[in-house]
Amino acid sequence: MNYSHKHKFVWHAPFKVASRATADFFTEYSDLNPHLPTPNNPRMIFTHENMWPEECPRDYLHIVNVRHPYYRWISYWKHGLVDNNELDKSIKDPLTALKSVSDERCNAWSEWRILTQFEERIDYIIHAETVLEDLRKLPFIPDNLEYEFTNRQKRPTQIPLGTEWDEEELRELVYDRFRQDYDNLGYGKWDNYDHLWDCKPKPSSYITPEPKQLAFPKK
Repeated sequence: MNYSHKHKFVWHAPFKVASRATADFFTEYSDLNPHLPTPNNPRMIFTHENMWPEECPRDYLHIVNVRHPYYRWISYWKHGLVDNNELDKSIKDPLTALKSVSDERCNAWSEWRILTQFEERIDYIIHAETVLEDLRKLPFIPDNLEYEFTNRQKRPTQIPLGTEWDEEELRELVYDRFRQDYDNLGYGKWDNYDHLWDCKPKPSSYITPEPKQLAFPKK
């Protein structure tokens, strides 16, 4: 995982959850990952790894990023068309792609499984759809902070022109394959928005504490 000794937190960023934008924010305001970049990878500022860092005490705040499972899957499928992941590049729509993936593999990709595999306690959840709003609520971020993401940081998923699928069938299949993410991360199967970054997720039934409930007072 990623960490900041300055603000005493560990940050967990699975794939396709606005992790790049969040990493840029934390790098600027929280001295994220003092061990990165490395000479072998000078552009690396964060990691998707999920093992608790040995350098960090267990009482550090545990912050995680999440995203609506339906749109996270579409983004992961789109990523596979232009870059390398485990999906078959010849499959040109996200419904057919998900049908080709085993239940076991979907469980391995589950946000909830990844986030809690090595640390069951979660102190704060940052939803990709409200990433800046959630970041500003962190107890160590000043109330009057002015910050906006650039278009490069937002990077909404661009679906290739002409791509079609049965949305109802795909939503049902994603709900079936990633049910634990829906149950624990505050999302509904039929949440609808104008584009992929307009979701207003419900408060997580697991933990999304108000800033006053956290251990670190605001400045």
